[in-house]
Amino acid sequence: MYHINNIRVYEEVGLMKGMANIQWQFGYNSAYLAFASVFSFGWLFKNPLHTTTGFLELVFGWWAIAGLLDFRSHRHHFGDAGRLSILIYILNILVRSMSPATDFGALLFAAFVIADWMSIHECSNSAAIENAADAEQQDPVLKMAFLSVLSTFVLTLKVSAALLVLAALVPGIRLLRKKEWKKVLAFLGMGIVIVLPFLIRNYYISGWLIYPFTGINLFHVDWKVPASIAEHDAAQIKTWGRGLNDAARIDTPMREWIPVWWDSLQYYEKTLMKADLMSMVILLWQFLRAKRRKKPLPFVQLSMLLVILLSMTFWFIEASFIRYGLVFLLYPPAAALFLLLDQRGWDVSTVFCGLLAGWMIFFVTPFLDNYFEDATTFAHAHFMENEYLIFQKEYPTQKTIPLQVGKFTVQAPDWPYDYNNYSTFPSTSYDFEALMCTSRGETLRDGFRNVEVGQ
Repeated sequence: MYHINNIRVYEEVGLMKGMANIQWQFGYNSAYLAFASVFSFGWLFKNPLHTTTGFLELVFGWWAIAGLLDFRSHRHHFGDAGRLSILIYILNILVRSMSPATDFGALLFAAFVIADWMSIHECSNSAAIENAADAEQQDPVLKMAFLSVLSTFVLTLKVSAALLVLAALVPGIRLLRKKEWKKVLAFLGMGIVIVLPFLIRNYYISGWLIYPFTGINLFHVDWKVPASIAEHDAAQIKTWGRGLNDAARIDTPMREWIPVWWDSLQYYEKTLMKADLMSMVILLWQFLRAKRRKKPLPFVQLSMLLVILLSMTFWFIEASFIRYGLVFLLYPPAAALFLLLDQRGWDVSTVFCGLLAGWMIFFVTPFLDNYFEDATTFAHAHFMENEYLIFQKEYPTQKTIPLQVGKFTVQAPDWPYDYNNYSTFPSTSYDFEALMCTSRGETLRDGFRNVEVGQ
């Protein structure tokens, strides 16, 4: 857990200038770590809580189940596909519910945005609006606008999910066409209020507007992470996701790294990718069929499907580690299946898609089986036989070695470990990164700078 000490830093000193210098990954600056530090209640408990992931699983899982219980009242099931995706994702991360991993929180929020957006106009009686107040509350444009604001929060949790923000174009254009300037400014203001703290933290933590992206170079401060390091870190993210595991291979052509990436996947991950490809065929086939019959699929849902497709493409190119894009990978098979269930007449093309859907389900099964087995084993071992239902499992702790970094001692994991502790503060996962730094002042809040930058 390379980011775990980031939470401790927020709890102890708040923002530390140049924190990314002692460990480059601190520069990723996920708002989820700040969220976890607020709700750790370290000032209240001897052992601070790290239950935010489990809390989000409970909230979004309950919301998804409640929606699925109304399945029969829905006139379309795009939203139900999203709810099912949430439950499958929770199953996937259940054994790590106590981990404040940044992608867990980000993808749970992303899954909710997708599912709730897709649920617009799903109820059979949604057109029955009795008065103007109800119309205001049920206006899909306003609902989409609020979900777009939430998507900006997702961006601050994990930049790899940033393209979800593109969905904001739909309500934005509609409000502009209606010339509802106050609403446009209000929602735009909400988005800015959410993103601004993220950008300010970036400035203090790494000296960049968005680390490790060096294309926007606005600040010139002594705690800034050198561009060469940021570019190397960005290359590491891409090559690690591609299975190359060597930043020097960042320029490897796609035709060469795709086979390496495919070979690096687990069997059940490969079957999920095959299911995704088949779901794309089904969705495209059904889209063309509906267009030919002059009964096009709802634009609201199609717009989000396009955003999901773009997000999958962005994930694949930038950081194609299955875990980081899992929610976007889970939705298309579920949507394809439910879209077929919505059919009111069967012809040759529908039968073909039905057979393809059966094959798709066959490929999804190994993925579900793998994590269902993990979840049941975990539940039996930790919920049925000990006190984990009441007391959380503590953060792992391993032996560390002290490093003198300027005026402060920074703890680093002793070999063979490569992740830091929550209990030791400040600490780094990689001693060589910390040894490239020195302190900036008399207090930890003054932070650290790279030795070369300060010269």
